Amino acid sequence: MIKSKEGINEIIARSKLLINNSLNDENIKQTVGLFGYTEPKLTTGKTLLETVEMLQQSQSKEYGEQYQAKSDLETKHKQTHGDYMDLLTICRIALRNDVGAQQGLGLNQTRKASYSGWLAQSLLFCNNLITNPDYTLKLEEFGQNIEKIQAIKKAILETQMLNEKYNNEKGEAQQATKDRDQKIDELNQWVSDYTKIVRIALKKRPQLLEKLGIMVRS
Repeated sequence: MIKSKEGINEIIARSKLLINNSLNDENIKQTVGLFGYTEPKLTTGKTLLETVEMLQQSQSKEYGEQYQAKSDLETKHKQTHGDYMDLLTICRIALRNDVGAQQGLGLNQTRKASYSGWLAQSLLFCNNLITNPDYTLKLEEFGQNIEKIQAIKKAILETQMLNEKYNNEKGEAQQATKDRDQKIDELNQWVSDYTKIVRIALKKRPQLLEKLGIMVRS
């Protein structure tokens, strides 16, 4: 089940009120202790709550890093693709009559739409262009020296690295969510069981139930 940030914060706040007031109020602590919820058992609930809070913060941090990595990737990819397409257009003009270049550089191929296809196609284009001095010499007539071509290849490789970073951050964010949700389920079960016991233990003392955030019908 997908858990919203607002829903999780509500669970944490409700659990904190229930557990902390149970530990801090001697009347409540002594009464629920008669039903098995001694201070050590209540402390176990508080530790579980603190773990959930820590995992919630960690999950938020991981997703923040994922969103930043995605933004960095999209910005780099857009800029690099633009430079790559500009170079491709110039090559199509400069090497229009070179059949070998058209084939070796894939000048007339449809550009791949997928990221993996784009990466393979653009790297092959740059590598074949860089290693053929006849092609690079022809491109110099259009203001495209070897340094410019190498810079585009470098940008493509940097885009690849950013994509790997994004996938890594996405995996870490997903794991952080899984860890957090598991502990939230444990906390919910603990709170549910304890609330049922508290309602029995304090059924004649509604003011104490309300102190724990448990509404009592009048």
